[in-house]
Amino acid sequence: FSIAHAHITICSLNSLSMTMRSSNFSIVAIGSIVLNLEVSAFSQDTHSDRISRNCLRAISDDPDYIEAASKFKVVTCMSPACCKKRDRFGLDDLATFGALFGRAQKDAPMVEVEEVPCLGACQKGPVVAIEHKEFDGTVALEGMTDGEFDARVFYNIVTEEDADRVWGSVTDAIEIMSQEEEEEEE
Repeated sequence: FSIAHAHITICSLNSLSMTMRSSNFSIVAIGSIVLNLEVSAFSQDTHSDRISRNCLRAISDDPDYIEAASKFKVVTCMSPACCKKRDRFGLDDLATFGALFGRAQKDAPMVEVEEVPCLGACQKGPVVAIEHKEFDGTVALEGMTDGEFDARVFYNIVTEEDADRVWGSVTDAIEIMSQEEEEEEE
Protein backbone atom coordinates (compact mmCIF):
# COMPACT_ATOMS: atom_id res chain seq x y z
CA PHE A 1 0.00 0.00 0.00
CA SER A 2 1.47 3.32 -1.03
CA ILE A 3 0.27 6.80 -0.17
CA ALA A 4 -0.99 8.76 -3.15
CA HIS A 5 -1.28 12.04 -1.29
CA ALA A 6 -1.52 13.57 2.13
CA HIS A 7 -2.63 16.96 3.30
CA ILE A 8 -3.13 18.88 6.49
CA THR A 9 -6.02 21.22 7.25
CA ILE A 10 -6.32 23.26 10.42
CA CYS A 11 -9.78 24.35 11.57
CA SER A 12 -11.06 25.96 14.73
CA LEU A 13 -13.50 24.17 17.04
CA ASN A 14 -14.95 25.10 20.40
CA SER A 15 -15.25 21.96 22.49
CA LEU A 16 -13.41 18.94 21.20
CA SER A 17 -10.42 17.19 22.63
CA MET A 18 -9.66 13.78 21.22
CA THR A 19 -7.49 11.65 18.99
CA MET A 20 -9.16 9.31 16.51
CA ARG A 21 -7.64 6.91 14.03
CA SER A 22 -9.42 4.99 11.33
CA SER A 23 -8.26 3.02 8.33
CA ASN A 24 -8.43 6.08 6.05
CA PHE A 25 -7.43 9.01 8.23
CA SER A 26 -6.18 10.24 11.53
CA ILE A 27 -7.64 13.26 13.30
CA VAL A 28 -6.03 14.91 16.28
CA ALA A 29 -7.85 17.60 18.22
CA ILE A 30 -6.30 19.60 21.03
CA GLY A 31 -8.42 22.20 22.79
CA SER A 32 -9.93 24.48 20.18
CA ILE A 33 -7.65 23.56 17.24
CA VAL A 34 -8.23 20.54 15.04
CA LEU A 35 -5.41 19.14 12.97
CA ASN A 36 -6.82 16.88 10.28
CA LEU A 37 -4.29 14.69 8.48
CA GLU A 38 -5.94 12.75 5.70
CA VAL A 39 -4.11 10.07 3.78
CA SER A 40 -5.61 8.39 0.74
CA ALA A 41 -4.11 5.46 -1.13
CA PHE A 42 -6.61 5.48 -3.96
CA SER A 43 -6.88 9.02 -5.25
CA GLN A 44 -4.23 10.62 -7.42
CA ASP A 45 -5.78 14.11 -7.38
CA THR A 46 -5.03 16.56 -4.60
CA HIS A 47 -8.13 18.04 -3.04
CA SER A 48 -6.58 19.85 -0.07
CA ASP A 49 -7.25 23.24 -1.68
CA ARG A 50 -10.98 22.49 -1.85
CA ILE A 51 -11.04 21.26 1.74
CA SER A 52 -9.15 24.31 2.97
CA ARG A 53 -11.52 26.62 1.09
CA ASN A 54 -14.55 24.87 2.60
CA CYS A 55 -13.06 25.06 6.07
CA LEU A 56 -12.26 28.75 5.76
CA ARG A 57 -15.68 29.51 4.19
CA ALA A 58 -17.49 27.85 7.05
CA ILE A 59 -15.41 29.61 9.68
CA SER A 60 -15.19 33.11 8.27
CA ASP A 61 -17.83 33.90 5.64
CA ASP A 62 -21.50 33.92 6.49
CA PRO A 63 -22.37 34.62 10.13
CA ASP A 64 -25.92 33.29 9.64
CA TYR A 65 -24.51 30.01 8.30
CA ILE A 66 -22.08 29.77 11.21
CA GLU A 67 -24.83 30.48 13.73
CA ALA A 68 -27.19 27.93 12.17
CA ALA A 69 -24.48 25.25 11.90
CA SER A 70 -23.36 25.70 15.50
CA LYS A 71 -26.82 24.62 16.68
CA PHE A 72 -26.50 21.13 15.16
CA LYS A 73 -24.94 18.03 16.65
CA VAL A 74 -24.51 14.72 14.82
CA VAL A 75 -24.64 11.76 17.22
CA THR A 76 -23.45 8.29 16.28
CA CYS A 77 -24.54 5.21 18.18
CA MET A 78 -21.84 3.19 19.91
CA SER A 79 -24.12 0.53 21.41
CA PRO A 80 -22.89 -3.07 21.27
CA ALA A 81 -25.55 -3.84 18.63
CA CYS A 82 -24.38 -1.05 16.30
CA CYS A 83 -20.72 -1.97 16.86
CA LYS A 84 -21.46 -5.62 16.02
CA LYS A 85 -23.20 -4.58 12.81
CA ARG A 86 -20.22 -2.43 11.82
CA ASP A 87 -17.97 -5.40 12.52
CA ARG A 88 -20.09 -7.60 10.22
CA PHE A 89 -19.40 -5.11 7.42
CA GLY A 90 -15.67 -5.10 8.20
CA LEU A 91 -15.75 -1.63 9.77
CA ASP A 92 -14.13 -0.58 13.02
CA ASP A 93 -16.17 0.79 15.92
CA LEU A 94 -15.39 4.41 14.99
CA ALA A 95 -16.12 4.13 11.24
CA THR A 96 -19.49 5.90 11.36
CA PHE A 97 -18.21 8.57 13.73
CA GLY A 98 -15.08 9.05 11.61
CA ALA A 99 -16.99 9.38 8.35
CA LEU A 100 -19.27 12.08 9.75
CA PHE A 101 -16.57 13.84 11.75
CA GLY A 102 -14.45 14.08 8.60
CA ARG A 103 -17.32 15.58 6.63
CA ALA A 104 -18.04 18.09 9.39
CA GLN A 105 -14.42 19.19 9.46
CA LYS A 106 -14.39 19.72 5.71
CA ASP A 107 -17.69 21.60 5.41
CA ALA A 108 -18.83 22.96 8.76
CA PRO A 109 -16.38 22.49 11.63
CA MET A 110 -18.73 24.20 14.07
CA VAL A 111 -21.12 21.21 13.84
CA GLU A 112 -20.41 18.89 16.75
CA VAL A 113 -20.04 15.16 16.09
CA GLU A 114 -20.34 12.98 19.15
CA GLU A 115 -20.64 9.34 20.14
CA VAL A 116 -23.56 8.25 22.33
CA PRO A 117 -24.19 4.96 24.12
CA CYS A 118 -27.48 4.04 22.38
CA LEU A 119 -30.08 5.67 20.14
CA GLY A 120 -32.70 2.97 20.65
CA ALA A 121 -32.87 1.58 17.10
CA CYS A 122 -30.59 -1.41 17.58
CA GLN A 123 -32.20 -3.60 14.91
CA LYS A 124 -31.64 -0.90 12.27
CA GLY A 125 -28.03 -0.08 13.19
CA PRO A 126 -25.60 1.36 12.84
CA VAL A 127 -27.69 4.46 13.39
CA VAL A 128 -27.05 8.21 13.46
CA ALA A 129 -29.26 10.96 14.83
CA ILE A 130 -29.19 14.74 14.62
CA GLU A 131 -29.77 17.05 17.57
CA HIS A 132 -30.53 20.75 17.42
CA LYS A 133 -30.06 23.13 20.37
CA GLU A 134 -33.54 24.62 19.96
CA PHE A 135 -35.35 21.25 20.15
CA ASP A 136 -35.53 18.47 22.72
CA GLY A 137 -34.13 15.13 21.61
CA THR A 138 -33.30 14.27 18.04
CA VAL A 139 -34.81 15.95 14.98
CA ALA A 140 -36.16 14.62 11.69
CA LEU A 141 -34.64 16.05 8.51
CA GLU A 142 -35.44 16.03 4.81
CA GLY A 143 -33.54 13.16 3.22
CA MET A 144 -34.67 10.59 5.77
CA THR A 145 -36.87 7.69 4.71
CA ASP A 146 -40.42 7.64 6.12
CA GLY A 147 -39.40 5.19 8.86
CA GLU A 148 -36.30 7.21 9.72
CA PHE A 149 -38.35 10.42 9.78
CA ASP A 150 -40.85 8.90 12.24
CA ALA A 151 -38.03 7.57 14.46
CA ARG A 152 -35.84 10.68 13.96
CA VAL A 153 -32.83 8.41 13.33
CA PHE A 154 -30.91 7.50 10.16
CA TYR A 155 -30.79 3.69 9.76
CA ASN A 156 -28.04 1.37 8.50
CA ILE A 157 -25.28 3.96 8.03
CA VAL A 158 -22.57 1.69 6.64
CA THR A 159 -21.26 3.00 3.32
CA GLU A 160 -19.76 6.32 2.25
CA GLU A 161 -23.00 6.96 0.33
CA ASP A 162 -24.95 6.49 3.57
CA ALA A 163 -22.70 9.00 5.35
CA ASP A 164 -23.09 11.38 2.39
CA ARG A 165 -26.88 11.13 2.69
CA VAL A 166 -26.76 11.94 6.41
CA TRP A 167 -24.33 14.80 5.93
CA GLY A 168 -26.28 16.15 2.94
CA SER A 169 -29.40 16.28 5.09
CA VAL A 170 -27.51 18.18 7.78
CA THR A 171 -25.98 20.72 5.38
CA ASP A 172 -29.35 21.22 3.66
CA ALA A 173 -30.94 21.93 7.05
CA ILE A 174 -28.13 24.36 7.94
CA GLU A 175 -28.61 26.17 4.64
CA ILE A 176 -32.38 26.45 5.13
CA MET A 177 -31.99 27.71 8.69
CA SER A 178 -29.30 30.22 7.74
CA GLN A 179 -31.55 31.60 4.99
CA GLU A 180 -34.38 31.92 7.51
CA GLU A 181 -32.00 33.85 9.81
CA GLU A 182 -31.15 36.22 6.92
CA GLU A 183 -34.84 36.76 6.14
CA GLU A 184 -35.62 37.54 9.78
CA GLU A 185 -32.86 40.15 9.83
CA GLU A 186 -34.25 41.94 6.75
